[in-house]
Amino acid sequence: MNTKRLLFGLSLLALVTIASAPRVLGQSDRVVKAQAYASVDAVRPGDKFKLAVVLNVEPGYHINAHVPSDPGLIATAISLEPTPGIRFAEPNYPAPVYQRFEFLPNTDLAVHEGTVYIVIDAEADKSLAQGQAVIRGTLTVQSCNDKVCLIPSDIKLELPIRVGSKGQAVKNVNSEIFALAAQPPPPARPGLKVYQGDQAPSETDTASPYGN
Repeated sequence: MNTKRLLFGLSLLALVTIASAPRVLGQSDRVVKAQAYASVDAVRPGDKFKLAVVLNVEPGYHINAHVPSDPGLIATAISLEPTPGIRFAEPNYPAPVYQRFEFLPNTDLAVHEGTVYIVIDAEADKSLAQGQAVIRGTLTVQSCNDKVCLIPSDIKLELPIRVGSKGQAVKNVNSEIFALAAQPPPPARPGLKVYQGDQAPSETDTASPYGN
């Protein structure tokens, strides 16, 4: 009888523990959408151009910076597949803001919110053949709210691009997107600070907003 009561008590304790634990709500791509854009309507052999990957993060969520503040968090990162005849520079990630959250209350975390622009410089080989090319890549992202982090997602990116002849006229496109990508980050919300690149905040920088 005592054994049955003990087992019942342990089972009840397990149910209470599971019910009170923070829950991972789903995959990060549920709250993060991404789309790739080119700066030109066609690429000619030898041309230099840009790619922009635009991320839209749902309100109430954030994503980690390319260099996370905590080793347990997953970085936002883009990996492009090799594309014959086109070379890519390293992605240019925007400056993060730093904020504290309930799940790590004593750590300033480098994050992004809202609309995020990642720009990549590209160059076509002089031998690039006329026709159609497809640039493919993967965006790795982990989104969190104030209390829990969702499961990281690998979001597939695909951007068809026309390859023209050397003397063909090309036009700049998506100018508004690339202009926004070149702007500094928007003003931080109260309690957040903006830093250049992935520079970590100093003790002086992080002490003031939290009064310690």
